[in-house]
Amino acid sequence: MSGLRIGFKGTLILLAGGASRRMGTDKAMLDFGGEPLACRIIRRLCASGEWEPLIVSNNIVRFASWGWPTVTDRWPGAGPLAGVCSGLQASAHDWNLVVACDMPFASLELATALQQRAVDTSVDISIPQRLGRRHPLFGCYHRRCLPVAERLVKSGQRSMGALLAAVAVTVLEETDFPPAVQSERALFNMNRPQDYEQALEWDRYEGRVKKEDLW
Repeated sequence: MSGLRIGFKGTLILLAGGASRRMGTDKAMLDFGGEPLACRIIRRLCASGEWEPLIVSNNIVRFASWGWPTVTDRWPGAGPLAGVCSGLQASAHDWNLVVACDMPFASLELATALQQRAVDTSVDISIPQRLGRRHPLFGCYHRRCLPVAERLVKSGQRSMGALLAAVAVTVLEETDFPPAVQSERALFNMNRPQDYEQALEWDRYEGRVKKEDLW
């Protein structure tokens, strides 16, 4: 069970507009277990129905056959902050789960904990932190962040840190993650081919463990 309040609805803003230069190919379309990586992330996070997917991309034609709403990044090439702006503007909900398209083990349990922390602390953004590093590309963002984010993008800012510094933020420490969350994998993002291979190996191992449990 997700743990969100009954009737909760939010938007999953999947950022799929990056250039994927270090990977050398479109990360959103990488094969992962027989499906594109972006599909896997949406399936993992939207299966329970609370989060409704919205894809932000520079090339919406790629996703046309998937059946999920897709919007064009209003400032292509301007980084993830611009993608967040585009997603918040198109979102139909106050609360939005912003997720990069290169996180194959994105966790619904962690997303739920972040959203609950945001509501409990009356902030604008709730993000996780592990080993001293904040992860703004897996976090809950209230739509009231939009005017601030737009102002930053229009002034030439590309840093997510600039937005975090300008609004009310709460940080969920790793020690407060739900017990079911494997923190290293839940926040693992793939930038290079080596990262992709590591993720595939983890996924193969999990598959073997599940089969052994059935025996």
